[in-house]
Amino acid sequence: AEVYFINKTVQMGCRWGTRNRVNYRDPETGLNLSIGASGEFNVQVKDSRKLLVKLVGTANGLQREQFEDTPEAEASRFESLMDMFDGMLQNALKMQLSNAIKSQQISIFDIDSYIGQISDTLKAHVSAAFEEYGLFVPQFYVTNFSLPENDKDFQKWKELHAQGRIAEKQAQEMGKGDRAKIIASAENAKLEQEYGIEIDRLANERARMQAELEAQKKK
Repeated sequence: AEVYFINKTVQMGCRWGTRNRVNYRDPETGLNLSIGASGEFNVQVKDSRKLLVKLVGTANGLQREQFEDTPEAEASRFESLMDMFDGMLQNALKMQLSNAIKSQQISIFDIDSYIGQISDTLKAHVSAAFEEYGLFVPQFYVTNFSLPENDKDFQKWKELHAQGRIAEKQAQEMGKGDRAKIIASAENAKLEQEYGIEIDRLANERARMQAELEAQKKK
């Protein structure tokens, strides 16, 4: 006979990350981007029997020394267990990360503002995968998105997006009826700048002519 003791407390701080970047087509810009994500999740054994039936036959990777009652052995057991689920987790993330962003209708440039909603969407799919093995995922967090910051097209669109947000915010604050004032103010500023440049040019020309006159007098 074999006796297994199942720890049913919540195991916290399990780290995850996309091993390979996920292809994502941004609907706003049409850019084809490679993105990644990482974070943490907590996991708990919900159905001990299901866990044993599913895993005992595939537990060849668990060595005898891992069953010792030490913190190191416990950590080793947990890492071995997570290694078994890594492929399943990667597959779920690869399939659902892009869909999670699209389902929220999020601009790729505002993605950090919707990190909570994306976490909840991914949690639903990851939890379903883990439940097959008698495990429960009470919390699943995305803590970081990896965006193609070195992509020139991405940077260009990012700057344009930021400028558009600023202009939109200014228009909202001023009100629709004041847009003409904004345009008029911009035109006035442009005219004032051009007028100032012309004044400076005339002053420089006058100074040059004065200098030439002084030189003629001395001659």
